[in-house]
Amino acid sequence: MGVLLVCSWLLASLFVVHTSLPVSFAQVNCLDEPSNAACMSYMYPDANSTADMNSLCMMMDFMSGCTIRNICSENHDYHSDPYCEAFSLLADACASDMPDMGGCGSYVALCSPADSVVHQCDMYPPIPGLPTTSQANEAIKSLCVQHYMAGCEKCVDNGGYMDCDLLSVYSEICLGMPDMADCAQWNVMCEAIPTWSELCPSTVVDQPPIMKMYFHTGIVDYILFQSWVPRTDGQYAAAVIGIILLGIIFEGLQSFRALMEFKWKYPSPQSVSEGEIEPLNGNQLTLSFGGPFQLWLDLQRAVIYVAEVFIGYCLMLIAMTFNVGLFLAVLAGLFVGHFTFGRFRGFTAKRACH
Repeated sequence: MGVLLVCSWLLASLFVVHTSLPVSFAQVNCLDEPSNAACMSYMYPDANSTADMNSLCMMMDFMSGCTIRNICSENHDYHSDPYCEAFSLLADACASDMPDMGGCGSYVALCSPADSVVHQCDMYPPIPGLPTTSQANEAIKSLCVQHYMAGCEKCVDNGGYMDCDLLSVYSEICLGMPDMADCAQWNVMCEAIPTWSELCPSTVVDQPPIMKMYFHTGIVDYILFQSWVPRTDGQYAAAVIGIILLGIIFEGLQSFRALMEFKWKYPSPQSVSEGEIEPLNGNQLTLSFGGPFQLWLDLQRAVIYVAEVFIGYCLMLIAMTFNVGLFLAVLAGLFVGHFTFGRFRGFTAKRACH
């Protein structure tokens, strides 16, 4: 009788211990029951995520998520970025872009249900604000109709999705015109990945402007220095104003040098009639040039001349950006400057008839 009691107690204890153990992943299919508490720590294998992503990009390699995947694989600096994790890349394609595609089946099963408890969905989310393929496609069409900018030529409109790397072209266009309404989604994305210089004006490494050796529009161009790259309409307007002022200063400096040359040659009114004017047929007309070396005077002349040449070359280099707005700013500055100071540049000797 005692033996039976002991055996019964042992069996009861084993039953209690067994029922108190958590249900294992082997007993629960989290793809079918993502709301099951046992699936909280479930991790969809990276190999599966990669295979799903490969399948998606084989069918539609122009998807936004595929562009992100390519950037992650090509840039070693991003290998530790959480947005380059295999499941996050799958989320870029499947969370809101192409959830109905076959390769998104597992992701949608795990993360789409409102009652899903799978932490992996929150740990490795898609890039916030990442434009969907459709959003990037429609934005490019709209932007290129409004302003045909660098990048528009890369896309061929076949009536549906344009034939190009949509996210890359969208970003290239918005780098040139970031304040356009169609670039709002791009700006949201770049707030999340500001250091991704392939797509955004990085706060760490600025996206280098594309050098175009032909007249073009847009606002993103180097202006004399690597750090002087306007990226907003306000910055571009300030650059234009600065260039106009530089042109005015250049013209003013030329006139100032001409006046100083006259002053140095004729320091007083009397000097004009003391042998500096050579008679010609009884009329004082021609001026004699040259004179003795004078250190202080010649030093001033050289300093003013070098300053004039320096500003002139700066204006030339700005014009050589081939940016239409900057080129017109150079011309405007020279026009206003010459209009204001040009009359001070020349002088003529008055006739003194005998």
